[in-house]
This record gives sequence, structure tokens and C-alpha cells, in this order.
Amino acid sequence: MSNLLLDERPLLVMPKLAVLIGLPESIFLQQLHYWTEHSSNVVEGKKWVYNSVNEWQKQFPFWSARTIHRIIRDLENENLIVSGSFNKLAIDRTKWYRINYEKLHALEPKQTISPYGQTYCQVGNMDSPKVVDGLDSLAVPLPEITTKTTTKTTSNKKNSRKQVFDDNSDEMKLATFFISEIKKNSADFKLPNLQSWCEEFRRIIELDKRNKSEIFRLIRWVQADDFEKANVLSPIKLRKRYDALKIRMLNPTKPKRVREEKVPDWFYKQDEPVATTTEKDPAIDAERQRLLKELGVKS
Repeated sequence: MSNLLLDERPLLVMPKLAVLIGLPESIFLQQLHYWTEHSSNVVEGKKWVYNSVNEWQKQFPFWSARTIHRIIRDLENENLIVSGSFNKLAIDRTKWYRINYEKLHALEPKQTISPYGQTYCQVGNMDSPKVVDGLDSLAVPLPEITTKTTTKTTSNKKNSRKQVFDDNSDEMKLATFFISEIKKNSADFKLPNLQSWCEEFRRIIELDKRNKSEIFRLIRWVQADDFEKANVLSPIKLRKRYDALKIRMLNPTKPKRVREEKVPDWFYKQDEPVATTTEKDPAIDAERQRLLKELGVKS
């Protein structure tokens, strides 16, 4: 028997989840769900799992640390996972994660019945009785391969292709407008992948429920602001900081008033010369003559 076939705990994933959010993201999310179910870390009524990127890599040895970091970042941007820091020590920067089940539920299609049933993705202790006993429940027979099945699979692949945005789409108009505003400040700005930008604007509109006119206004304000125009140069960054940028746009910072101190009139007056006495005092002169006489000095 080959050493590459199911001698270790397999990673499983729901195909429908992979279609919705991507295969790497669905694998990670399923694994996070498994550890959430076994977590005893409860904060504000929610279960959390804490791990560093290097610790996650031990569970996904086929991914680099950079890939895992990207997957986590994408899931955070999609608001499918929430990260936090509840470490007791300030120097401990290990991140905590939980799944946003409400957001995940909103992505579910109307029909969620799967012939495979519920599956779990786990890399755990094989000595655990629950894990060993659960192996039998994973033995689901493969569906019969027929012409009907093949046709349905091909159709699903076509439907899962990325959307292509034309020049008249709202997403393309937002992307080109954003670029034109950036070029007003930086003429040598390198042109991005427009379809990728359009996809990000689609998420802002459809998933985040943002108003299109408001997005146009926010882009114009960002590229007119002396500070933000150099920091917000992509729809990803715009989406990540949308609420904070909107607050700044609607509440412009008022210039600080400089306190004026009134200078008193005497400050400008020239110093008056000190009066001196030129007349001799007879008493002082007599005392001086006496001292000179005692010292034997002739005046």
C-alpha cells in the first residue's frame, strides 16, 4: 500500500464552500471551525482560537508562512474571520481568531443540501477516542460517474469562473475614476489589473452594501487629502479603511486657532535715562576731607 494514501488524518472541505470563497480559504476556514468547536477560550460569548502563522504552518505544511498570512488577510478582508488580541502579556502578539458565522451564513445559497452531508477538516490528536470513532462517519460512497453527472460538473465549473467586467459596468467606472484621481497626484502611477480592482469594488458594493455615489465622493476626497492620497492607492486599502475615511470626509478637521497674546503698551516704550545728581553734598565733602587729613593726604 502506498504511504501517500490515507495513513494520516486527511484534510476535507465542502466543495460548495470552495466554490464560494476559494479552495485555500475554505481549507483554512474549515480547519478553524474544527478548532473552534474544541476551543475553551470564550471572550464576550464567542469562542476563539489563537495561533501564530508558524503554528498554523505546522497544520498546513504544504503552504509557506507567506501564503498562510495572505489567506488569513483575505478572509479578514471578506469579514469571514475576525481577529483580536486577548493575551495576558503585552509582549505576546499571538493573534486570536473566530469565524463570523453570520457572514458565512449570508453567503450560503438557498439550497444547501449536499449528498455528502456535513464534513469536518481536522488535524488533531489521533489518540483521541472521538477522533478515531469519527473515521467511520467519513466513509461516504462516491457518486456514480454518468453522463448526467459529468454535464452537471462541467456546468458548475463554467458558473464558478470569475466575473468579467465591461467598460459600462459600475465597477469599471469606479476603477478608472480612481486611477484618474491618483494620476492627478502621481502621473507615473503604474496601471493595475483593472479586473482585480473591479472585483474588489464589486465586494464593496454587494457585500459591504456601500452606496455607489458615496464611493465616488470618498475616492475624490481621499486623493485630495494631503495625508491620505499617498496611503490609499487601491480599492483594497479603501475597503479596509472605508468607515474611518468616511468619518474624516464628513467631519473635516478644523484648523487650530492660534492664541493671540496682547502686548502691553509699556513694552514698546524706550527706557528712560536714570536721573543723576551733579551737585555736591557739603556733608559728604566734609567727611571726605576729614578722611584725607587722617591719612596724611593733601587734597
